[in-house]
Amino acid sequence: KMFKPGLSNYAYGWTVATKDGVLTIEHGGGINGFNTLITRNPQSRRLIVLLNNTGGAPLNAMADGIRAILDGKEPERPKTPAAPVLYKTYKASSFAATLAQIKEMKAGSQYDVSTGQLSRLAGQMMQIGKPADALELAKTISDGAPKSEGAASLLAQAYRANGKRVEAIQNYSRAIELSTTPRALLIYTDAILQLSTLEHPADRKP
Repeated sequence: KMFKPGLSNYAYGWTVATKDGVLTIEHGGGINGFNTLITRNPQSRRLIVLLNNTGGAPLNAMADGIRAILDGKEPERPKTPAAPVLYKTYKASSFAATLAQIKEMKAGSQYDVSTGQLSRLAGQMMQIGKPADALELAKTISDGAPKSEGAASLLAQAYRANGKRVEAIQNYSRAIELSTTPRALLIYTDAILQLSTLEHPADRKP
């Protein structure tokens, strides 16, 4: 039962899917400072476990490279995560300079400028008390990935950080619609309930 998908390709905590014709069972996660991945190929009895404490390393790309090596193929070198580099620019310069660097990175092939990397950068902006910049970046991410649950969730968080309760609820609701995992339903519903019970300044009696 643990490895039988119940919603889309999501089982009890595990993503179960066929990649390049190979059954793959895996789960990844992380938070500030580390990320992890455990991935199994039952048919070939392969297990890859990656534990990283240097920030957000490209673990999925690394796992693909390990599989290629095991198959006797030349692995592709993972792209460099863009978020740490962009964050340094943001801290040292400005939001405008960071946006310009994002555009430059996207034109090349060295950096991973995916939605996940940009979302990580927006999260860092909120952590250091720059919610307005985070919101602008979150809007850009959402515009570029309108079907992404993660982009919708990030936009909701950014609106919430900026005190825009209605917009936050709208985007948490959109994240629920886009989600393929039952766990997300509980997380986003709880966030909506919290926002719904918050006292709004306009509701206060003089």
